[in-house]
Amino acid sequence: MSEHNYDPLVQTGITPSLETPQTYWHSTHRCKSQPSLSQQHTCNYLVIGGGYTGLSAAITLAEHGKDVTLIDSHQPGFGCAGRNAGFILSGSGRLSLSAIEDKWGKAIAQGMSNEFEAAVSLLRNRIDQYDMQVDLATGPYVKLAHSTKHARQLLKSAAMAQDNYGIPFTPLTQGTVESRFGIEGMFGGVEVSGACLHPLKLVDEYTKVATSAGANLFYNTPALSLSEPTQKNAPSML
Repeated sequence: MSEHNYDPLVQTGITPSLETPQTYWHSTHRCKSQPSLSQQHTCNYLVIGGGYTGLSAAITLAEHGKDVTLIDSHQPGFGCAGRNAGFILSGSGRLSLSAIEDKWGKAIAQGMSNEFEAAVSLLRNRIDQYDMQVDLATGPYVKLAHSTKHARQLLKSAAMAQDNYGIPFTPLTQGTVESRFGIEGMFGGVEVSGACLHPLKLVDEYTKVATSAGANLFYNTPALSLSEPTQKNAPSML
């Protein structure tokens, strides 16, 4: 493996020398480059990582008048933000609400469902509030079943989410999938609400909003070590 390629399953860190991944998103949009930190810097709040989560935290802090600085070891969009599918969905992407409830109980599942919905609402509100140009497209999200067993599991999980958490869905038969989408070999599925956008354009818009709100952003700036402030409530020093 070349030293300029990044494999998250092998490497434990990211350096500025790593090459940008060859994805569809990177071939259709180039994020605006951000400056690196070249001198000593102090702040009251330090955010490490400039993906969606870090940028969202920086925006929230800056909107509330906090002195916040964000650093990232590469340029915007290098990590997951430039490698995901661009879907906006209410869910974990791994475990369904029924699986979460089976594993941790109804209260935990309800709390996570609320967080999923709040995250989607926050993103949609920010897109509207700041007029973000992210190629937003709303519409249904379809989950297709590759076997009759999978079809039963999808329907059971969707029905449980609708009955227990108020998340509506539409069942799809095998014939509906074939006639509506022209896809053969599937065994049905379910349709839920969703949306999609260009993930790299979202990163660009988030960096713009964070900077305009007063956050300091420094990329190509790896976090090499952490130390406790010498005084209580003292600002972070980089």
